[in-house]
Amino acid sequence: MFSMSRRQALARISAALGVAALGCGARTPVGDAEPSASRGHVVIVGAGMAGLAAAQALRSAGFAVEIVEARDRIGGRIRTDRTLGVPVDLGASWIHGARGNPITKLAKQHGIATASTDYDDVALYGADGAPVSGGARLELDLAWTALNAELAALGLTLDEDLSVQAAIDRLLHGETLTALERQYLDWRLGTVEVTAAEDLDRLSFLAGDDLGFGGSDRLFPGGYDAVVRAVAQGTTVHLGHRVRRVRIVGERVHVEADARTWQADAALVTLPLGVMQAGLVAFEPGLSPAHRDALGALAMGTLNKVALRFPEPFWPTDRHFLGHLGARGEFPVFLNRARHGDAAVLVAFTGGSVARALESRSDREAVDRILPILRGIFGSVPDPEAAVMSRWSWNAVTRGSYSHIRPGGSADAFDALAEPLGERIFFAGEATIRSHPGTVHGAWLSGLREANRIARSITGAATEVGSAAPGAFSPHAGVFPTTGTLPGCDACHGTRW
Repeated sequence: MFSMSRRQALARISAALGVAALGCGARTPVGDAEPSASRGHVVIVGAGMAGLAAAQALRSAGFAVEIVEARDRIGGRIRTDRTLGVPVDLGASWIHGARGNPITKLAKQHGIATASTDYDDVALYGADGAPVSGGARLELDLAWTALNAELAALGLTLDEDLSVQAAIDRLLHGETLTALERQYLDWRLGTVEVTAAEDLDRLSFLAGDDLGFGGSDRLFPGGYDAVVRAVAQGTTVHLGHRVRRVRIVGERVHVEADARTWQADAALVTLPLGVMQAGLVAFEPGLSPAHRDALGALAMGTLNKVALRFPEPFWPTDRHFLGHLGARGEFPVFLNRARHGDAAVLVAFTGGSVARALESRSDREAVDRILPILRGIFGSVPDPEAAVMSRWSWNAVTRGSYSHIRPGGSADAFDALAEPLGERIFFAGEATIRSHPGTVHGAWLSGLREANRIARSITGAATEVGSAAPGAFSPHAGVFPTTGTLPGCDACHGTRW
């Protein structure tokens, strides 16, 4: 189980199925007093990894750059929480494919420690709390592999897209499953929904996904925000300014927030897909029909985490993950944070509609839903000393976790969202890069891509300001890798986690 990383999982689910404390108006301490450069002035909306990548590249090429950020912090959907006494990444957690990944390079360059994740190392427990292992586990895994093969074949025969859930239902129609087989299937599918941050009936079966990088997935024991702080050094960031409108005025572009307007030669907008879809920022000229169609073809998923700190570990601390066969999507997997430090911390994951519904609950109510799961496995389990939960869908400046393609949609939508407006307004972010959507490295590469495009637009020359080649995209033409597993299946574990 968990034999692939999330990027492998979703690339294969796509292929097989045909198929990341300053107040308002403050400037971050990493910033210069004021930007000054002679080649041109660029204002970037959003201090996530796409914006920071573009800022770093443009500044190194001699452009004046300012970032305008709505939050009181930098990092976007990278959010490291330390209220439990140990760093816990409530947003992006992993480098997905360390070999050749630009985030790996950044970590090494700045001396930031990472740790490999073994997705095969999961302790799985049944609904009765007993371990699922040995022959029973082997039989279930083999059945899962067989279902993968059938899905691969189905993907080759379809002329029109359908949802992942519809594809699975079509294959299982008339099948009789034992109670254990049904529980195991629901667990597998629930972990896919965690990985994809969405219910399977809302995911495209045939559309492509992240091409990924090779090598293992690696997390940051000290927190992903170490990368954010490192790459933001020297960049002027204005915190606490929510942008309301971006418009072209003559040869300039105006970025208008509630209390201030910036004027520049170009603007780079790195807003999350959910914010763009909500229409919270106006554009002049307005978004093109292609932009609007792309916003309709994509959707913003939700992956939430609940981190719990206990007095001491009561679980096997040598394992990377814990899993349980319970209600589908109801915290199907836990990350054992104790492997990477002294703190007794478990991080529970949930995705899609289950994750969105949870956001209306208090942290205490979320804990009360998790404790029966743990007590059903380990018996007497104390209340946690503290807990913290993410709420990405309710967050007004994110409106979700990361993008995916709706049934009937196309990866062309990612390209469409990357198209500039009037050669003055540019777009970057994980939802604008079809080869690496939904990832930190995708956001970073999109920022470098747009830095080059902006430099060429302003200077009129073929200027290169960094390395922005993300690699060519292949939709896999419905061909499922013969070594792969069901959509997201084995990979359902951790990944955009």
